[in-house]
Amino acid sequence: GAPRQSPHGSPKSAPPPTPTPPPSPPPSPASPPPRLPPPAFPPPPPPVLNEGRGCLVGCGLSSFDLGGYGGVCATGFCGSGLCCRKGWTGQVGCGSAGCDSGHCCTDVLPSPLPPPLPPLPPSP
Repeated sequence: GAPRQSPHGSPKSAPPPTPTPPPSPPPSPASPPPRLPPPAFPPPPPPVLNEGRGCLVGCGLSSFDLGGYGGVCATGFCGSGLCCRKGWTGQVGCGSAGCDSGHCCTDVLPSPLPPPLPPLPPSP
C-alpha cells in the first residue's frame, strides 16, 4: 500500500509563515508620577541696610504723602527691609513692625510659614 497524502497538501505548497508582531509588554500597574526635583529656593534677599535708622528721607518718602506712606523703600536705602513706623496704617507690608519714634528701616519677614506638623507616632 502506498502512503496516503494528508488532506492539507505537501509542505512545499504551504504559505510562507507570516512574521509575528513582537509581543506587547504587559500593562504595568499605575506607575507613580515621576519625582520632580525639589523647588529651587530663591537666593536669600540682600540684607537689611540701616536697620533702626530713620528712613523717610533715605527712602524718598514724604511725611506729607500720607496716602500709603511707609512700607516699600524705593531707593534701596533699607536694602531688603521696609521703612515702617509702629502703629501707622497704610504702610505696605509693615504689619506691626517699625520703630516707635518714627519710620525706620525694619527687617520685615514675609508672613511666617505654619509650623511643621509633628511626626505621626508609628502605627502598631
